[in-house]
Amino acid sequence: MYENLLRGNVTFEPVLVNFYDAKVNITGVYLVNITLLLYPGREPQGLPNRFIPLFVNGTFHYNYSYVILSPTLDSFTSQVSIPNGTYRMTALLYEEGGGLDEFWYSNEPATREITLHYNGLLASIIPPYETIYTGGLDLFWWKPMPSINTLAFHTPYQADLTPFLAMGGKVNLTISVTNLVTAEQINHRPSFDWDLSGVLMLWVNQSNPMIGGKMIMAYSKFLDSSPIFQGGYSGIHYQEGGSYLLKYSSILNFLHGQEIATMTQSGSFSALQTFNNIYELAYLDESFNEISQETGIYSSSMTISGNYPVYLQISAFATPITPTNAIPYNLSYAQNGSISLGANYQYNYTFNGFTSSQSLKENLTAQGGFSGILEVINSYGGAVLVKLTSNNALTEKQLSFIYETSSGVPSFKEGFSAVAGQNSSVNSTGYYLKVQKTFNQLPDPGTTTPEPTVAPQEGYHQNTLAVSPLFDRPFRNRWSLFPFL
Repeated sequence: MYENLLRGNVTFEPVLVNFYDAKVNITGVYLVNITLLLYPGREPQGLPNRFIPLFVNGTFHYNYSYVILSPTLDSFTSQVSIPNGTYRMTALLYEEGGGLDEFWYSNEPATREITLHYNGLLASIIPPYETIYTGGLDLFWWKPMPSINTLAFHTPYQADLTPFLAMGGKVNLTISVTNLVTAEQINHRPSFDWDLSGVLMLWVNQSNPMIGGKMIMAYSKFLDSSPIFQGGYSGIHYQEGGSYLLKYSSILNFLHGQEIATMTQSGSFSALQTFNNIYELAYLDESFNEISQETGIYSSSMTISGNYPVYLQISAFATPITPTNAIPYNLSYAQNGSISLGANYQYNYTFNGFTSSQSLKENLTAQGGFSGILEVINSYGGAVLVKLTSNNALTEKQLSFIYETSSGVPSFKEGFSAVAGQNSSVNSTGYYLKVQKTFNQLPDPGTTTPEPTVAPQEGYHQNTLAVSPLFDRPFRNRWSLFPFL
């Protein structure tokens, strides 16, 4: 999608923001290598040729696309001008929870949906993925094998906004995250943060300007049950659910022809939890569907569907061993549990006969625990592991990804399977029990399917140096546990 940004002379600027806790002199140093891979082949059709970054200087004034939303700033508006001659428009959005919302699916409330308003109309609902960072929940679950989408903005969600071109070229795009204010009200703490970035991708033909447009359908419905709590023998039971349906359709009149643009988006989400002072069981799933179509002087369609399930159970116990009235202070800590999460995603795109599709199925499970001494370094519970006394974990990951396209661009199928382990409080680097990788180019239609080439299974010990066990995760005083939540 970004190929047209690479024409002519291009300057790349990596932005690496370094957060640290000055009071206890904790910081980090980046070691960075960046590689640009270029693949020969025919140019795909139907690529956008203009890009407008969103949320520029939203939080930090470094002239790049980045805003942090929280209960005190739970929405942000970008004012943009759409060039005349734009005949297709989508928004590409990236998101990650942070602070107390780094593990938002284990919070109360546990549901988060990202809403995008276009000149006041609810234009899209973006389902966030449950990113789990290395060091999150249990540092040793993710050494040596990281979680899904760790340390990266995951595959972004693409929202078709073409019907909204009928509203003119001056646009207020407002992004917000649901349940942030409710989270502060329930937990009496404000540090529920969301990192957001995005770009408008435009298909522009300046020689064929739009001379008028009319929106003939505008319907939106968003329902959320709000948090429901009930006491029980094993602890407090929490549940919440919701759904949404958006439908928009417009007639766009250009100097040379007409377009009819439609978009339908639907989805649902549900969360269930049981928790007490030493245990939590949490489940969340989000399902989403989007269908858009444009017909007239050109034809285009896009469909997106999938779901992001996550299941967590964890028990933990923390005992202060130094006075807690001043930071930093120390805790004796032990935890054990398991987590299972996945990303199921289908994407199909057509443009004037060119087709492209992606299918992703990825799942990961981890189980085990550790114990030791923690030093809490900030007000919301970020902690450093001072001493490790026990450590065990088993992590498994499965991936299947298929990319198919027409017009001579190679199609391929990728597979990955691995198992990693931990069983030492001295050498916390961990080791791989199995790694299996496959990567096969798919045949063109009408040709004989070749036998797949499978990389041999590899069993080996990780040889790299152990990473310093640094934790910087919020601490939930409500339970006196989970220093990485």
